[in-house]
Amino acid sequence: MEKPLELNWIVLKDYLIQSQLQLDGLSFKAFDTIERSVDEKASERVRKKIVGRLAKSLRNEGREGPENSADDYIGPDIGRIKTGVYVISVCSGFQIDYSTKTESRSSRVLYIGSGAVYGRIKSHLSGKLFDFASTLPSVPLRFSIAELPGTDEERGVHKTVEQLLLAEFAKENGGEFPLLNKNNASRISSDFKLAKGWDLPLQKDKGNNRLDSAAI
Repeated sequence: MEKPLELNWIVLKDYLIQSQLQLDGLSFKAFDTIERSVDEKASERVRKKIVGRLAKSLRNEGREGPENSADDYIGPDIGRIKTGVYVISVCSGFQIDYSTKTESRSSRVLYIGSGAVYGRIKSHLSGKLFDFASTLPSVPLRFSIAELPGTDEERGVHKTVEQLLLAEFAKENGGEFPLLNKNNASRISSDFKLAKGWDLPLQKDKGNNRLDSAAI
């Protein structure tokens, strides 16, 4: 019998883009003013520089570990994950409202993706995730990341797991997909085996402060 694939999730939480901007003496409003007051090329340079700092702070958080950890703690470097899956969520205490006309449903999850994790997250920070955070600046974010095999024999495993996560999310949320996902789940192999806890980032918590997805 084929051994189920285990996903060892790295969870980075309580990440506020607004707080990271403030460290550079900026705010969402100031950032918007800067972009509108310079030409397109200069605007791109400003955004690239700021996003680089945002991504670096998240990467450093993974390396430094949680507060009160040992001084010599060296955590995993998400910048080195070439094939992985990741789930971006709002933190405990908040939920996205995915209710249908007939059923009340909610989830923390904003986006499910896969690939070279650090580069993909930087791309989100530059676009839709930044826009989401500017709308709800006080809502902290959570990044759940798992590295997956990337050998020639196992190529595509991360994409399969991504699709399984999307399918599981849709099953639990009336066929809906995460707020920031555009692509639907594709057909996947039914005999792909995953160990218990593979869907950890999708599991519910006790948070009851809902964010209305229709208003975002």
